[in-house]
Amino acid sequence: MIKKLHLIFLFFFLIESAYSKEIRSRFGFFIDVPSDYTALQDQNIDDLLKNFEGSELNKEYTNDVLAGMTKNEMNIEYYLPNKSMDPAINNMYMMVMNGNIKEYFAYDLKELCSEMQSLFSKMYNNPNLKQYDCKTKAKEINRNLNLYMEHDGPFKNQFLYIYYFQTKGGLTAAALGCERKNCNKIKRDLISIINSISE
Repeated sequence: MIKKLHLIFLFFFLIESAYSKEIRSRFGFFIDVPSDYTALQDQNIDDLLKNFEGSELNKEYTNDVLAGMTKNEMNIEYYLPNKSMDPAINNMYMMVMNGNIKEYFAYDLKELCSEMQSLFSKMYNNPNLKQYDCKTKAKEINRNLNLYMEHDGPFKNQFLYIYYFQTKGGLTAAALGCERKNCNKIKRDLISIINSISE
């Protein structure tokens, strides 16, 4: 009987390890990334902006928003799907910035949501950008203080979901961009990554 229990335990362990891999993020904490994603860990936001030549991203406004930040203040780590999804439109990312999530809670939520919609609207050069949800304390993640938003992404038929929360590294944003048909799966994967953070 004990051999059977050991065998069952080993079987579940092997299945779990086949579906995710623990990595050390560039931000100093460990996360479990689903095995069907590749982590890009050594790219800075400045380097990423260079790749958006001719895209729908408003680089000038984005540079203004990021003005004054050093390279170490806003690093980004991408998680790209390995197959069956276009990684340019379907991806997840995490970034840690100087600041504290408590700063967001000093503002009225309605005002904060409106400002964030305006910021993304200008950044994506889309005056008609729709915000579908904006709330505090999203229950699906294990961070008590958090801010959650969902709105149109920078590309046609793309949606963007963002969670802001605190880690030891600073104010952390975990986000995903997705085509509607892929959003449910990628969002589950992002929530899983957030909830796996080990500091």
